Amino acid sequence: MSMLLPEAANEATPNAGVSGDLDQQAKAGEFVHAALALTVAAILCSGCGNPSPLVPSNATNIIAVIQSAQKANVPASVGEYAYQCFTDLDYKAFVGDGSAKNVAGRLVRDRAFMEAVLALRQMPEPVREEFLRSCRKPLRPTWTELARVSSAGQTAAGQRAERDIADAVADRAAGLSAHSPQEIEATFRGQ
Repeated sequence: MSMLLPEAANEATPNAGVSGDLDQQAKAGEFVHAALALTVAAILCSGCGNPSPLVPSNATNIIAVIQSAQKANVPASVGEYAYQCFTDLDYKAFVGDGSAKNVAGRLVRDRAFMEAVLALRQMPEPVREEFLRSCRKPLRPTWTELARVSSAGQTAAGQRAERDIADAVADRAAGLSAHSPQEIEATFRGQ
């Protein structure tokens, strides 16, 4: 076996080691593919078999779901520059994408939300209407309301987006609560 300098080794056998590397990469790719397939199968089958039925929880969970959706979909505003806050342009894109309705639409697969809707359904009509009215709030006050720029507050545009989410989720909850428990269950199951 002769000793070659690295440059000479590359010239002598230009593809030396490449096929071994390709084999390892192919095996790693197959492993990742198999792992992804198993993950997807586990997610798809999470509703398989005999999953537990929805059980009415507490209607106030709707408020927690709304606040969580607001935090997840309207970034906090921490400064006056466009990269630090939710701007009017951000709001225009938010509305154009139908973001609030999309957020509310995805909640039919959220167990906590759907169980809260079942609890909401059990409320007397006037109490339900008042509760839903109380849900229609932004998460944070505006900077104007705070009289300062602070992460405790939000831009006016950001607050409009937060209110849009609250309204869309409250509308979705109201619409679902008009259905029978069986229809609510079927909606949750995607039937």
